[in-house]
Amino acid sequence: MKPCKIIGITGSIATGKSQVSNILRDLGYSVIDSDLVAREVAEREDILDEIRKFFGDDATLGGKLNRSYVRNIVFKDEEKLKILNTIMHRTIYETILSRIKDGEINFLDVPLLFETLDEAKLYGLNYDEVWVVYSKPSIQLKRLMERDNISKAEAQRIIDSQISIEEKRNLADYVVENNDGLESLRENVLKALERLK
Repeated sequence: MKPCKIIGITGSIATGKSQVSNILRDLGYSVIDSDLVAREVAEREDILDEIRKFFGDDATLGGKLNRSYVRNIVFKDEEKLKILNTIMHRTIYETILSRIKDGEINFLDVPLLFETLDEAKLYGLNYDEVWVVYSKPSIQLKRLMERDNISKAEAQRIIDSQISIEEKRNLADYVVENNDGLESLRENVLKALERLK
C-alpha cells in the first residue's frame, strides 16, 4: 500500500479556500475541514465537562458551549485561553488524525495553518505539502466586502489582522491562483493535482 499524503490548504479570508475544498470534494478527494472538526469537538460532553470545570457552569448553555461567555473570558485572560486551547486542541488533532485515510491523498482545510504549524507538529500532524489559495489583495478586499456586506475600512481591518496573503504565498509549497472566477480556479486545482501524480 502506498503511504498517505497530507496536503494542507490555507489562504486568507475571502481568497477562495472553501471553493478549492469544494472542488476537491467534487473530484472525490477526502477533505477534512478543521473548523468543522473544532465545532464537533466543542459539542462533545466530555469536552463540555472539562470546560465547565475550568470556566464554570455558565460556560455551557442548553448543553452546548456558550461561545460568547467563554470568548469574553479568554479575550481578557491569556492563561484561560491557554487552558481552553489545551482542552480543545488535543482532541481536535486526535480527531483529524483519526480521519486521515491510509494510501490516499488527504486534504486538510485549515484557515490558520501557518499560525498553528508548530502545534500541529507537536500533536503528530505533519503536512507533506501546503497549498495557499491566493487572490490579489484588491480582489480579496472586494470579495470580503460583498460576502459579509461590510465597509471597505472594516474589510481592510479584518484582512490586516491576519498574516498577509503575500506572506502566506511566500511560505507555500504550491500556490493555487484564484483571480479569474470559478472555472479558472477549477483548472488551477486540476493543475495542482497533476503535480501529485
